[in-house]
Amino acid sequence: IQNGTIETTQELMKVVDVVVATGGGAMVKSAYSSGKPSFGVGAGNVPVIVDNDADLEDAATKIVTGASFDNGIICSHEQFVLVPQEKYRDALKSFEDTGKVWFTEDEEVVQKFRDVVFPDGSLNKDVVGRSCSEIGAMIGLDIATDVRIILLPARGAGTDDVLAKEKLCPVVAILPYKDFKEAVAKAKANLLLEGAGHSAALH
Repeated sequence: IQNGTIETTQELMKVVDVVVATGGGAMVKSAYSSGKPSFGVGAGNVPVIVDNDADLEDAATKIVTGASFDNGIICSHEQFVLVPQEKYRDALKSFEDTGKVWFTEDEEVVQKFRDVVFPDGSLNKDVVGRSCSEIGAMIGLDIATDVRIILLPARGAGTDDVLAKEKLCPVVAILPYKDFKEAVAKAKANLLLEGAGHSAALH
């Protein structure tokens, strides 16, 4: 179907044998209401834990590749990176050494990103699938067009920071952890906020 509409999608779902629906809550609800067996999926919001013995360079390269694909619009892309506290600086260097990551620890700038990505706490549809340079321009920053990821330090996981939610753009949060048990707890806190039952990653 080319140039589909809500009506044509609903009609299609009524005549097939099985529906597999992605694309948000409304789409999943519509599939479940079609009268046909349906599989649906909600928000992604993938946490990625980098374990203490992981190759930081390899992990950073893979995370940048995954999180930047299609400007972060894919629900299974890495959203929130958890790294060992003692290797936090090394991890940041590994990300910056890819040549594709823009990072700041300026809390005022980080807050501006929070405000543009989540005005009033909800995802801004105008950032979805936008490039880093376009998102940077929204807060008055000149970010090079070859930058693939905006990496921002989070204040915490779950409800402690709005950056723990699904972003659907190439903005990725990073947070240090003390031990693996804490990393899992923080990843779980994010997923219980948004994305439970979807995806998680481990290096």
